[in-house]
Amino acid sequence: MTGLTMVQVAIFVAVMAVGQSLRWGMNPTIRPKRPYRAVEYLRHGVRLADAEGERISAAILSAPLPSPTQPHVLASPRMRIAAEKL
Repeated sequence: MTGLTMVQVAIFVAVMAVGQSLRWGMNPTIRPKRPYRAVEYLRHGVRLADAEGERISAAILSAPLPSPTQPHVLASPRMRIAAEKL
């Protein structure tokens, strides 16, 4: 895979929901339907407290989006920037 770099993600979020929506196209996505039954946050295979997981997720979501000219990586640059802040 030319141009791709492996990056360790800061956090893994598992969501339990009843139902999902599918979106097809260039980047197919599966999105769980709300309301979520449960949300779990994990780092390095260890479950985090909800408050810690929410704090890390908020830091990731508040990081700036990459420009379209940046090389693509397997993990979002937003996640890498937020992980550096932790």
